Amino acid sequence: METQDILKELLADTALRLEVLARKEHLRHVNERDHQAKCFSSALAQGLDATGYRPAQPKERKLSWPEHWPRVGDVDALLVPTNGGAVVFVELKCGNKSSSLRSCAWDAVKCALGLRLQDAGEAYLLAGTEAKLWNRPVPGAQLFSDARPWQSEQIRTEYRAAFVEYEECDDPPPTLVPAAFETCFVDSADFVVDGKDWQLRLARVRDVGAEWFRWQPFLTPKQQALAREWRRTKR
Repeated sequence: METQDILKELLADTALRLEVLARKEHLRHVNERDHQAKCFSSALAQGLDATGYRPAQPKERKLSWPEHWPRVGDVDALLVPTNGGAVVFVELKCGNKSSSLRSCAWDAVKCALGLRLQDAGEAYLLAGTEAKLWNRPVPGAQLFSDARPWQSEQIRTEYRAAFVEYEECDDPPPTLVPAAFETCFVDSADFVVDGKDWQLRLARVRDVGAEWFRWQPFLTPKQQALAREWRRTKR
């Protein structure tokens, strides 16, 4: 069974689980941490039998790329081949705000880097939001269109807000990433939350070429220190 076919089934299963969960708990909206991640994890646990894959253990999702992306976050989900082959990255995002999908930009860069470093054999983005936001489209939705090439310099500019927010959270930005990659829509699955139409979409990330891009941070050390102080006072 092809990996994309497996993920299409997991996509549909996750959408169904989200709708059932929303109805059961009378949710007005769903998000990644509390709902999507749990539903996708349940779908993985029950949907990988006889596929040649198994869900990853938490320690298997950790990444270490000090020369490319210091303190990079864990992969949201992994499909691990039972025969010891290359793993499949899956990065999740979900929410009902116009900014909910924009962080898919740095997920895409992370996936491309994982592919370049051969830590992943395939990599995907799986995101959900209200159908009206997909149709608008909001920032991040462009990553789920038909096959589209991206330059890292371009995505750094177009998704500046997402990367600045990342730095404001005291997370070091990447330093050396693939200069180009491609994202391509794979499939979608509809579901309903509180009477509103939502949709999950799946896109594949592909590494393109062999060139590297030297990523520069947006914030100066002083600006990062101010951001840390601001967060501290907000707690």
